[in-house]
Amino acid sequence: MLPWCDSITLLERSAQNRRYLLGQRDGDDAHQRDGYDAHWDPFWKVLCGRKGYADLDDPRERFKKVVEDPIEGSLFELCGAKPGWDVGTMFFVAESITTSLEEFQRGVHCFMHALKPGAPFATAFMEHSQGYRVGDIEFPARDIDTNDVRTALGDFVESTVDIQRLHTSDLVRDGYTGMILARGRRKE
Repeated sequence: MLPWCDSITLLERSAQNRRYLLGQRDGDDAHQRDGYDAHWDPFWKVLCGRKGYADLDDPRERFKKVVEDPIEGSLFELCGAKPGWDVGTMFFVAESITTSLEEFQRGVHCFMHALKPGAPFATAFMEHSQGYRVGDIEFPARDIDTNDVRTALGDFVESTVDIQRLHTSDLVRDGYTGMILARGRRKE
């Protein structure tokens, strides 16, 4: 998205995560880092071989320019807003906030509602996630598969939507079986 967007809105509920996102944009004087962390560089190296991304002289500078201050908000608040996003991404959100199938589906619906008709999107989900623990806090998850994703996207997407399970042995944590990627366009 970075080469083509004049502004990027980051919606995040957690104050700690908003601080992290702001630090990724603005850098961190304590660690003498200008812009986002170096662990993102391999990602950019792959993207820079593609049209549009290869034209970016300095991805960190472009990131600083187009990423707005992270907005405090909930995925579910998007259902009440007027569709306004020209493009959208959602990663590991709707299935990672609940054990309820209905609430998972509502989260996906709210995200899709925020997109303008015809807007391209990409979403990623953790397949068969069992949730996770951070310290003493247990975080819920909805066990989903590609059929659940297709059902949740439902009538919001054009028939050309691409939903696939990514085949990788590199899992970022225990408690899930793989990644599901869905990409396409919101129906006109």
